[in-house]
Amino acid sequence: MSTITSTNETNFVIDNDEVKGRQIISKRIYQCGELIFQEQPLVLAQFEWNKLYKYYACEYCLYPLESCEQNVRRLCQDSSIIIPHSECDPNRNIDQQIVRCPKCNEMYCSIICYQQAMNNYHLTLCQSNENQNKDQLIRHIIDLWRNVHPPPETTSISLVLKIMAMLKQSNNRLLLLQELQKFSQGVQSENQQFYHKLLRKEFESQVEQLRYALEQFNEQYMQIVEFKWFLTSNGFRQLLALLGRNQQGIGTSSLAIWVKNCEALSIPQQAVAAAVVTSDISQFIDAIYTKIDDISGEFIDCEGSGLFKLQSCCKFY
Repeated sequence: MSTITSTNETNFVIDNDEVKGRQIISKRIYQCGELIFQEQPLVLAQFEWNKLYKYYACEYCLYPLESCEQNVRRLCQDSSIIIPHSECDPNRNIDQQIVRCPKCNEMYCSIICYQQAMNNYHLTLCQSNENQNKDQLIRHIIDLWRNVHPPPETTSISLVLKIMAMLKQSNNRLLLLQELQKFSQGVQSENQQFYHKLLRKEFESQVEQLRYALEQFNEQYMQIVEFKWFLTSNGFRQLLALLGRNQQGIGTSSLAIWVKNCEALSIPQQAVAAAVVTSDISQFIDAIYTKIDDISGEFIDCEGSGLFKLQSCCKFY
């Protein structure tokens, strides 16, 4: 049995199926490449190893916080590289645009993102040294996560921390909990069981350490009664399964933005741009990607994951 939920969109509806969970059902035929919808995530977080290795990105929206040249030089470990056609890089003056939290130095791409983060969760999670025990526990939780989830990464424990902080700061916890509850529909389906790799038996002790640390964080600093069940042994496993099943990957790159803008240039402009460094800009781009692959491998982008209310409905069975 399923129920249909109407949306503000005219081209699709949300079907709540008892077995498959939420699904988007189209009301018309779409053409290949056509945009169906756009949405902001309920919450997102950069991967912990990705952040540790200085893939600089906005803490709130994951927009890259390097110029293309800075990005390429870091990935290639070559400070002599000069990127042609700098006007194709919207991040060429990004150093002057970065907004930092005055207390913890966390970076944001704009004052808007900083204010949104503060309003939603950062007021709670800001590691300002005003409460060193709390800051130390947050770092301990993140370190535990890195120990059990090396690259290539698939999710981040910061998603859980942010959800807890959002509940702490929310004026309407019930509404936020209802939104989170929607993501859990179908997680325990007998016909479509999802197993997050952290739920494998060899990770049991590490998962328990994480759960206990988060439980202590809630008891000592959050005091979110409504979240206590998610920090029980069974509840925490369900929470990880919920994230693993519903999250969407997010990747951003100042190099990719520059390449896309270069491809949009007219042929004469491309020739001028390429002449700065090489006779053919496409060859220059290919050479850059080859060098990045040799030095940094597949780890090119600022990467993270997020929970999107609509995109999480787009599953393939």
